[in-house]
Amino acid sequence: MAEANGTPHPVYGKINSNVRVCLKGDVNNDGDVDVADVTELVRYVINDWNNPYINVVGDSDGDGTVDVMDITLLVRAILNNGKW
Repeated sequence: MAEANGTPHPVYGKINSNVRVCLKGDVNNDGDVDVADVTELVRYVINDWNNPYINVVGDSDGDGTVDVMDITLLVRAILNNGKW
């Protein structure tokens, strides 16, 4: 965090503007987790693509691999109103 005058905060220093906040399950990066994300995740798994962003947000179970289990968990989360 920075002070209001733009100087670095004494504890936190300067904010790294390269930090990106990711929403779990938002595979198409539109800000929502919905059926469009399921479709994109299915395409990703079937085609065996490699995308660092999807590797993070699409790995629903956190096992380091994006696979059919992650698709299942994403569908379940959507049907449970976003509850993982």
